[in-house]
Amino acid sequence: RINIDENYLKEAEKQLNKAIDISKEENIKSYLGVIYNRLGIINYYVGQTAKAIEAYKKSIDYFEEINDPVGTAGPLNNIGNIYSDYYDDFEKSYDYYNKGLAITNRYEIEEMSIFFLVNIGAMYMEDYKFETAIDYLERVIRSSKNIENVNIGLLANINMARIYIDMGEIDQAYRLHLYLKKAFQEKDIKSMELLAPYNSFLAYFYGYLGMHDKGLEYSALAYDY
Repeated sequence: RINIDENYLKEAEKQLNKAIDISKEENIKSYLGVIYNRLGIINYYVGQTAKAIEAYKKSIDYFEEINDPVGTAGPLNNIGNIYSDYYDDFEKSYDYYNKGLAITNRYEIEEMSIFFLVNIGAMYMEDYKFETAIDYLERVIRSSKNIENVNIGLLANINMARIYIDMGEIDQAYRLHLYLKKAFQEKDIKSMELLAPYNSFLAYFYGYLGMHDKGLEYSALAYDY
């Protein structure tokens, strides 16, 4: 969760609940999917995961009621995140991610489907199902080229390099290390969203090779971000 002023969240929740009441009184259902999804996000930020899931499910119901299957992708992803990050329930998480992936694939919305691929790959990585995780990460890399999203492609390569270390395939990890080193230098990457996981990988990589001083150096850099 990110830090957001508590008073701001309370006021936002109050306004969203008011919008829900007005929409129901006026029988205007077209915005309820969006409103309930935003309400779920607020509940998520304050750690009320059960309420967040309830709001997300209502969001899905209203999107389906107005025949907007693409609208369900957001709350499906959000529920999947909660089951993965909070409850370590990979089965339920995969179910929601996979539903969202199927919808975005059906309507050929690659800019959205790539996030489901990222999340499913990360889930399998955390569950030590490395071969399956690599399959999804390779799909992420291909998709990132199609939609020209360099950052997501680099993150996928970082995660894949870590997996190869865990699998003991150091040659593959070293190949990706050289690729990432060149990419970060050529593109002059400054984003902390990339530098933090990249330095964390380097710490892991050099630690595996027994170069502990260098590993600690990169670990400190990753921590700084």
